[in-house]
Amino acid sequence: MPEAVKIWLANRDFKQVRAIHNNILNTYRQDFMKYAKKQQIQHVAKVFSAIPRMLGQKFIYSHIDDSLKSREIKPALELLEMAQIIYRIRHSSSNGVPLEAECNHSLFKAIFLDIGLAQALLGLDDGAWIVDTAANITNRGGIVEAFVGQEILAYSSPHSPKNLFYWVREKRNAQAELDYVVSKGAEVIPLEVKSGKTGTLKSLQQFLKEKRSEKGVHISPRNFGKEGDIIELPLFAIWKIWDDVEQSKE
Repeated sequence: MPEAVKIWLANRDFKQVRAIHNNILNTYRQDFMKYAKKQQIQHVAKVFSAIPRMLGQKFIYSHIDDSLKSREIKPALELLEMAQIIYRIRHSSSNGVPLEAECNHSLFKAIFLDIGLAQALLGLDDGAWIVDTAANITNRGGIVEAFVGQEILAYSSPHSPKNLFYWVREKRNAQAELDYVVSKGAEVIPLEVKSGKTGTLKSLQQFLKEKRSEKGVHISPRNFGKEGDIIELPLFAIWKIWDDVEQSKE
């Protein structure tokens, strides 16, 4: 990955960057034989290739391959998770900390370790949207959501497990979903991610009301701001989630 960044900074040639990404992906595929049993390799390969197209969606085993049973896919998923190639985003009721205490392990989403590699697996060869966030690409919302998860992991403490959580309510006529929830000390911080500058924040507002949370964070291409109990953060400043929530109380 450092080589991909180096090439981009040197000549802005996205085709060369994508070639590096594809080489990295091929290296991962070659490594499957090292940590998967022979009969599992094909299942690992299928999960590996499928995760990028499922970004932002609830994980459903049949979406990997409807000819396979969940018991066949689970070991492959767990191997990729142990290798830190994919990360699960688990549902938490989010009534307090630790978020893990109210976690539903059967309800989760998954992200790839890097959105550049995920896009390479999706066959997206046009890098224009990196510098033009208004560019229209398939599953842009899922990719942006995965980017936020990737950043949360990057700024997580190296001395604690790297876990991701989200919140969802699936009641009929009252559905709501938040992309992420994180904790700061004893406080639960809800995050709603948008890939564009417009859109409602109904789920975030519902969470604040239902959980009686003091602050929520909206992450999008918009600039810094604050409206009521909601803090606006641009995509490039995700690291400020915890700082801004603390400062907003002063």
